[in-house]
Amino acid sequence: MNHVVIFTAIALAASVCAVRASAADPTPNRPDCPSWRETHYYPEKAQRNGVDGKVVLTCTVTAEGHLTGCAIVSEEPANQGFGRQAVQTAECWMKPRGATPLGSITFPMEYHLPR
Repeated sequence: MNHVVIFTAIALAASVCAVRASAADPTPNRPDCPSWRETHYYPEKAQRNGVDGKVVLTCTVTAEGHLTGCAIVSEEPANQGFGRQAVQTAECWMKPRGATPLGSITFPMEYHLPR
């Protein structure tokens, strides 16, 4: 069983990306996104290996305020699935606060297994 992802997303220049959450599953930013529950799980390989991770992403902010075209700047540790998970989470569920539409934003996401 996968653990729910626990992460922080702190953007540069004091802009913060927030994952929209509510009691019910939220609506994704795009219609092709997997469900909230499918997206917000810890990468299976990292869970099996018992490792935490950190990813830094750079994304473009759309006119609607969503994130698109996210690229992995760094991923630690590599090859554990954190980068792919972070891109999917950002593009499907995150909305930056205070970011300039049609600009770019760079921010870290940290993943921690429950202890």
